[in-house]
Amino acid sequence: RPDVRPPTTWRLETVAATHRVRHASVSPDGTTIAFVLDDDCSDVWTVPVDGGEAVRITTGRPLAAYWEDGGAVWSPDGTRLAYTQDGVVRVVAATGGLPQAVCAGTSPEWLDDGRLIIGVDREADHTTALAVTAVDDAWPARVASGAGDCFGVALSPDRRRLAHLLFRHGALNCTSAHLVDATGAGA
Repeated sequence: RPDVRPPTTWRLETVAATHRVRHASVSPDGTTIAFVLDDDCSDVWTVPVDGGEAVRITTGRPLAAYWEDGGAVWSPDGTRLAYTQDGVVRVVAATGGLPQAVCAGTSPEWLDDGRLIIGVDREADHTTALAVTAVDDAWPARVASGAGDCFGVALSPDRRRLAHLLFRHGALNCTSAHLVDATGAGA
């Protein structure tokens, strides 16, 4: 606003150096918030809903723009968080610790406490399919694919079906919604 002068301490460098919190997600029991904090990296942190000290869950995640990086996703039982780092889906205890690399993929969503739905890049046709993979024995099983990129997963309340979007490469003005079996039957 031209009629208001900024404070004398305001500088563009200060604004750019401000820590940015994004992708906040409340735990299933409602007691903890997981979020990404952008400063010199884009690490996952947790903090109690009622206030208290924030706990750093990941270390060294590369700094990423919010539109290119998702946040951490709570397991249904609230004991673990899944996230993507360097093109690999990882799982870590919600209290912190050494993360477990599950497999190459993006955008994890928990199907149940032991399985994830992930995006898998298919190099043959340059598309992204959706797959179900077990955390402890990762071998992705395709559940959705098409002539484009599958994304935007939403699970039904009983977690047996998933809705997703398909961005069609051949019709750039067409994004369609699909409903598939989430149990890993293939598509």
